Amino acid sequence: MTDDFNLESPSAPGHVTERVILELRQACATAADYAGAFSDACKEQAEKHGIKPGALKRFIKALENDKLDDAEKEAEDLQELIAAQRTGA
Repeated sequence: MTDDFNLESPSAPGHVTERVILELRQACATAADYAGAFSDACKEQAEKHGIKPGALKRFIKALENDKLDDAEKEAEDLQELIAAQRTGA
């Protein structure tokens, strides 16, 4: 796979060459494979550490995307909503 998709000029507006389509399909398949492996790894590690896989995935993604503050605020909001639901407020 290459990084030169933008170097190939289209022959007509809206026309994407077969080579570019093939490379994009390969990139999509690779991304799906990596996403599956990431999900499986998070599930396995979460089970070993006694936490929910979704929480671990969100935490890792927040770290990777430099959005830990956003994740923390979301967790606080969720705690408030749960507390309000339990108290009937």
